[in-house]
Amino acid sequence: MRHSTLVSALALALVLIGCTTHQQSDTSTSPSPAAVATTSPAVAATDIPSARRAQAVVDDLVTRYKIARSRLVAKGYGLTRPVAPNTTPAGKALNRRVELLRL
Repeated sequence: MRHSTLVSALALALVLIGCTTHQQSDTSTSPSPAAVATTSPAVAATDIPSARRAQAVVDDLVTRYKIARSRLVAKGYGLTRPVAPNTTPAGKALNRRVELLRL
């Protein structure tokens, strides 16, 4: 997508949904406070990597495309939204993703 098209499209607000697989090797590093604030109080171990994944996309959109951070919300959903079984490497790859949803 061209830069100008992306900037125009993001005149609206988006929530970036981070999803993950059941096996995450690094759950010790906390996501940003903004990402944690948008998850449930009892953040599951898989929610932390998925929140970090969504926050990384937010950070890139802000830095690279100059999208206003106030228009973007990062949320981590961990294992709750799989699109494929986590029983194969291909399925796991499909489940490690970020989706953009209009607010």
